[in-house]
Amino acid sequence: MLHGVFAQLVFSVKGADHNYMDRTRDQLQALCVGWDVALVQRIVTEQLPTLVYPLIFTEAITLITDHKAQGHDIVIVSSSGLEVVAPIADYLGADHVIATEMVVKDGKYTGEIERYAYGAGKVEAITALASEHGYDLDESFGFSDSITDLPLLEAVGHPTAVNPDRRLRQHALAAGWPIITFKTRPNNSSAA
Repeated sequence: MLHGVFAQLVFSVKGADHNYMDRTRDQLQALCVGWDVALVQRIVTEQLPTLVYPLIFTEAITLITDHKAQGHDIVIVSSSGLEVVAPIADYLGADHVIATEMVVKDGKYTGEIERYAYGAGKVEAITALASEHGYDLDESFGFSDSITDLPLLEAVGHPTAVNPDRRLRQHALAAGWPIITFKTRPNNSSAA
């Protein structure tokens, strides 16, 4: 858990690139070998309300609410583990979740990755989901803060950079994509 928090802090400060994401994936694989899945799920469930939910921008919740009001399905796509992403997606009222999934044997993680929801893997996953549910990706919206999600943003008709890292901001400006800034956290506190 501490590694994940540190990785998120580094990502927040300097962004991520493909090498960083590959190193993080490899470290996650090595770190989780033998962990009990039920224990991890319990820890996540207990800790999300105090550690993660307060970090969700109010503007993000409003954006999701607005899209749902327009009849849009909400799909959360993240390279983070399904055990963390699924409860957040439920909290946000998402219709579908795509996340990295680890192989489980006898209730424990093997250290192998079943599905890595990153880069081209995100595009493959949303393409399959779109086909299954009849979504038109050219009419779909995509939001990200990282240049590592460029393939995902290029796969949808309405890409938007949200609090983008430097490289995504540059790309969004060059491509004429909207750039939005989220600042407000719950309890009226502002992001640093």
